[in-house]
Amino acid sequence: MVGGRVVIGRLVTVRADSCIASIEWTDVGYPLGGPLSVNGPQPGRLIHQNHCAAGYLAQRGQSQRPAINCYRAITTLRRCLDVSHCLLILLVISVRFACMIRFDAVSKQYPDGTLAVDELTFEAPTGQITVLVGPSGCGKTTSLRMINRMIQPTGGRILIDDQDPSQMDEAQLRRGIGYVIQHAGLFPHRTVAANIATVPRLIGWDKRKAEARALELLEMVGLPASFAKRYPAQLSGGQQQRVGVARALAADPPVMLMDEPFSAVDPIVREQLQDEFLRLQEDLGKTIVFVTHDIEEAIKLGDQVAVLRVGGRLAQLADPAYLLAHPVDDFVADFVGRDRGYRALSFQPSPQFPLTREQTVQLGATPAQAAAAAREGWVLVIDADRRPLGWIEPSRITVPIQPGMLHRGGTVAKEGGPLRNTLDAALSSPSRRGVIVDSDGAILGTVRAHEVLAEIEERSRPALQPDSRQEAGVQPEGGVPPESLQPVEEAPA
Repeated sequence: MVGGRVVIGRLVTVRADSCIASIEWTDVGYPLGGPLSVNGPQPGRLIHQNHCAAGYLAQRGQSQRPAINCYRAITTLRRCLDVSHCLLILLVISVRFACMIRFDAVSKQYPDGTLAVDELTFEAPTGQITVLVGPSGCGKTTSLRMINRMIQPTGGRILIDDQDPSQMDEAQLRRGIGYVIQHAGLFPHRTVAANIATVPRLIGWDKRKAEARALELLEMVGLPASFAKRYPAQLSGGQQQRVGVARALAADPPVMLMDEPFSAVDPIVREQLQDEFLRLQEDLGKTIVFVTHDIEEAIKLGDQVAVLRVGGRLAQLADPAYLLAHPVDDFVADFVGRDRGYRALSFQPSPQFPLTREQTVQLGATPAQAAAAAREGWVLVIDADRRPLGWIEPSRITVPIQPGMLHRGGTVAKEGGPLRNTLDAALSSPSRRGVIVDSDGAILGTVRAHEVLAEIEERSRPALQPDSRQEAGVQPEGGVPPESLQPVEEAPA
């Protein structure tokens, strides 16, 4: 690679395990036209008494993972230097980050003639979650496995950061890509820590360093350090999936492939894992291709969603809000579901509703106290920190309020959270008063469904983008040209 600029920076920290450096930058504006080589007194030379040469590819103004070939340089840097006080002249490559993974007319046809993927074209942007979703037989898992060459395409090409993985060593390629599958796929004869440390050990980390990374990741995925010495059979399904995610993150890969990782656990655990996954992604910013058959999961997790038809053809690629508002044809409309208008509210934040102050009581309140605080036959019960516990009808109790008496059917919504949550809180509440809480879970007040609906009616849908189907490489069913397709307009209910 060539091009870029030279900056001078003081190296603050280096993590050789993940190839990340923290730099204080000073741009000296030196143009660079040569290659990455730093074996002489040219730009890119490390200024230090040991004259150790090292190069680092970075995006100016922030820490950025270097190219694969820079791993050895960073390792050498950490080994040879007192890294807190050295000065560097750094090569800053002008890297185009518009697309980390690109499918360009990729096909997969098996010897018996089965066409699993048919000229699939799309881009998975850097630092985002791209979800592949569709019915059985649509080629979503096949497409995923072609990225790390577990399956070889028979046509087209796949680029990772503009590099062709077919020209890379398979083992090195796969060690640089995190991979999570159903049922976690853990080695049953290895401890949790050893499972997590698999890739770090393969790429040459010493045992102590790999174990330290395993403990760090256990904490990151919400598991106690005491689990490190357990075996997979001693964990629940949800815990095994967390370990699987930790193992995929162990060597800090820039790309992660996730093949229905949460489908084998119960709905409650699945939701917890999804929430934890989004929290991790917010912190780590990986480029992720995620496969699922569940459109709800796709809409919740994806920055963009690719809906595939049977036969591996792209039906529509869009962000979740746009997909729900403008399904491209009947197939997408049916697959997304008929309640998509309600689900689209998940992407619209709630405004500052004028909340009604709610009279409340605590556990142990007498029937007389509950009746005095009740409104329209119901009163909200809270704990000592003003967190809602449930509703109760004072007319139905004859003894002080106990936990088992509470009606817990109503949900609560956080202030400023999605409109869907606010509306659901109002609709699910037995009193028809939706409870709104602050970031600590303490009650702020209540809102009625008609107030939320009035706000919804004032909101506009995402604007239609007439050319988005052609640009995304969408393949309409039956050979109909994209320009002839119109958004599905449904009759009002």
